Amino acid sequence: MKISIKDVLKTGFRNVFHNYSFIFLFWGTNFLFASILTLPVFILLKENIAHSFITDQISQGHNFLWFLQFRNFNTFAFKSLELLTLGVSIVYVLIQTFYMGGLVAVFNTPAKNHMVDFFFGGVKFWFRFIKVSSVSILIYIIVFYFYDLSENSRTFLLGKLNLIWFDFIMRAANFTFLIFVIGIVILLSDYTKVSLAIEDKTAIIKEFIRSLKFIRKNFYLVFGTFLAIAVLSAAGAVIYNIIEAFVPRTPFYYLILSFILQQMLVIFRLSIRMFFTATEVFLLKDINAEVIEESDINEIGD
Repeated sequence: MKISIKDVLKTGFRNVFHNYSFIFLFWGTNFLFASILTLPVFILLKENIAHSFITDQISQGHNFLWFLQFRNFNTFAFKSLELLTLGVSIVYVLIQTFYMGGLVAVFNTPAKNHMVDFFFGGVKFWFRFIKVSSVSILIYIIVFYFYDLSENSRTFLLGKLNLIWFDFIMRAANFTFLIFVIGIVILLSDYTKVSLAIEDKTAIIKEFIRSLKFIRKNFYLVFGTFLAIAVLSAAGAVIYNIIEAFVPRTPFYYLILSFILQQMLVIFRLSIRMFFTATEVFLLKDINAEVIEESDINEIGD
């Protein structure tokens, strides 16, 4: 039986819906780390503008001159914030990798979808996933390095020429290629992790090769599913920006509505992350199961 993208999306959505309770865990973690990063900035702002008339101006729009002055007065604090952001980001990535291990374990064995099973899967697969994530980060660094190099080279070569449309087309093509490469890296990284968990293997390179062959053989189904969910995610962001643009900045209590909308967007994005994982587990399990069943039937026939 041939699987369609529609079937994959329906099954993935059903699996996410049946495990919606994990979204609250993800949201709580996200809120905690966001608070850690936001609190120092809030304290700085409170000290600088709590009793200033400029507060009313800032609430209605961005004041660039005030921001430059604010940044200049708090240079040391901003340098400390950079280190704090880096440290929090590293810890956040480690925790998210742990969570993905739990998600894969739950989606792989739907009957065992309790919080205990989730954390057991996270502990079991965390170190394997960390190794894959480390390689992925290294690849991202290389990709962005060459992207910046190509952008700087084009600017240097075309800087004195009045070729606006040609420059625009080249920038668009370069950016599109960057997004495509990032998508491929994400696919290879995710499917390698899922394969390590489903097959319960520890050989990273072997599972990477297996995942590469799987994606190449089922490229249209795998990439089509990935693209459909990515478009859904982008559509959600667009809808949020449209609604958020109509929310007034004053009076102050409208900020509560803005905060609620932002948290709804966060929950939506976390659901999308679960959606990606659910479809990846389903595809890898279902298609491999079909191959095994066909081989068994052929052996019986022989």
